[in-house]
Amino acid sequence: MPNYAASDKPLFLACETPDQAERIQALSQRTGIAVLREEWEGFCLSLSAAGLFELYALSNPALRMGVDFTSSAFLYRLKTSGKNQPLAKAVGVGKGLTGVLDATGGLGGDAMVLASLGCQVTVCERHPLIALLLENGLEHARRQLAFAEQIHLVKDSAFTYLAGIKDYPQVIYLDPMYPAKEKSALPRKEMQILEDLVGADADQSALFDLALSKAGERVVVKRPKSAPPFAAPTHSFAGTTTRYDMYVTKRT
Repeated sequence: MPNYAASDKPLFLACETPDQAERIQALSQRTGIAVLREEWEGFCLSLSAAGLFELYALSNPALRMGVDFTSSAFLYRLKTSGKNQPLAKAVGVGKGLTGVLDATGGLGGDAMVLASLGCQVTVCERHPLIALLLENGLEHARRQLAFAEQIHLVKDSAFTYLAGIKDYPQVIYLDPMYPAKEKSALPRKEMQILEDLVGADADQSALFDLALSKAGERVVVKRPKSAPPFAAPTHSFAGTTTRYDMYVTKRT
């Protein structure tokens, strides 16, 4: 998912039940994101009665999205994901490459799949609402899925994270925002909210160049199957609608 820039749209926190108000107030103080009052413009992250966050635009509160790695749909995805799937092949899971930096974390689905295959995954997500949504989803998942502990969330830009580390990640994984004209792997409602919230992923080329200079073994870029690559890849692994371009950067 996209490496979001800071949004200039108003951001808010809310909750569905009064007993959650103290938790939301504490989160507001920690993050600097205001608690929703009577605003009519912007985006809100609301804590449901079940303890999961839902993200929506105040202009269309009926259209919501969340992160639930324990849903039947996602559990089915995990069941049908293996080391012979394009994502795992591109990352090199079968070749022992299990240290992954997901530099464009977004909703975290690919990171969770890789963790289920034995990877240790650091996920960077810089948009504050998306980062909190993902953090909440991971906390919920860790109660049922032991491998969710293999994911470390960094609520910051991958540019900042990569500038501060000394050891190269084995693999850097990029999933930039798809061009609007391309078909996305996400359900339409999720893409609509994300596009409205974060807009274009303007610095994806710069992040790709940085990844090439920092990855110890390879860079993997997720693209729509028909989209042009950022550069000529070492190899590509294609699925039905998605392609994973792999670039070898081995530095030994």
